[in-house]
Amino acid sequence: MATPYHFVFLFLVGAPLVTPTVHDRSCGNDTNNYWLDVVLVIDNSENMINTNVYETISSIFGPKSQIGTGYKDPRSSRVGIITYNYNATMVANLKAIKSLQQLQNQLTTLKNAGNQVFEDSDQTNLDTYAMTSPDAIARALRSNFVNIITVNTGKDKTVSKQLATLASNKMAYIMSENITAELQNALAAINCFCPDGWVPYKHYGVCLYTSSQTKHRANANQVCQSLGVPASLPTEFNQKKREFNYELLNSGNLRVNSYWNGLTNQNGSWYWDQPKGKPLIPLDPSCGTVPPNSVCVADVEFSDKTVHWSSVNCANTFYFLCEAATCDTDNYCD
Repeated sequence: MATPYHFVFLFLVGAPLVTPTVHDRSCGNDTNNYWLDVVLVIDNSENMINTNVYETISSIFGPKSQIGTGYKDPRSSRVGIITYNYNATMVANLKAIKSLQQLQNQLTTLKNAGNQVFEDSDQTNLDTYAMTSPDAIARALRSNFVNIITVNTGKDKTVSKQLATLASNKMAYIMSENITAELQNALAAINCFCPDGWVPYKHYGVCLYTSSQTKHRANANQVCQSLGVPASLPTEFNQKKREFNYELLNSGNLRVNSYWNGLTNQNGSWYWDQPKGKPLIPLDPSCGTVPPNSVCVADVEFSDKTVHWSSVNCANTFYFLCEAATCDTDNYCD
């Protein structure tokens, strides 16, 4: 089982173009299927502006979310809760909450307690970081690949700036009517990543793997299918994807001017390769045009430094990329 990404949640004071009809896969965003470790850090001090705070937290998770562990479907999240005012108090560690209903009940209890410190025999006072600055703690967490989301529940711009210095990149928010959707999108983005050794394609739900070997086309595709995840030679639905693939292949020590893509000829019609067991994707005219009478096609750099699909001998040996789906709410990775 893959180690979930840990995530810290802080609630604190304060001319007509041809339109492509095919697109690269998006990251999964099913709010029922996050598989994360989530720690909620909630300010319950006297000056806390807590309007809709607990309701917002509760609504982030879909109604069928699996909270805790031990489920048949491994897409479940562990949730811990820490409150703080003068002191920080562990209300629930990551092993304590075992269902969505139990999480909602705990949030209701905290809401009803108002600004009083929640007292329970299972609580632990957290004094370890009492004299450590928030900036130092945030830097330490981020350096260990912990994602930090902050939410300013007030209107103070100075507080917003301070929280932004703690948050991970583009993950500092202000309480608004859209906050639930914003936080759900942030969780989905955190829960969208590539296996070790793979590179994400921008913000899409696609990962790419660079092979350091040259192979003829059939063997290149076999290599992609043997990498331990469902994979195939890559798609190039538009010019930006083609440029990304070319730059990725040339980003290391290799100098690559010809490489295999996922175009494959089936009985005279062109398709994009897909992982074993999945249907091929027909080549859409918006993606580009294959040279006539081609049997195999590769991306080839010309003398003017442009890269085009070119007809090549299938026995030629070229470098290549492999493509797979990201690990996300729609695609669990072991």
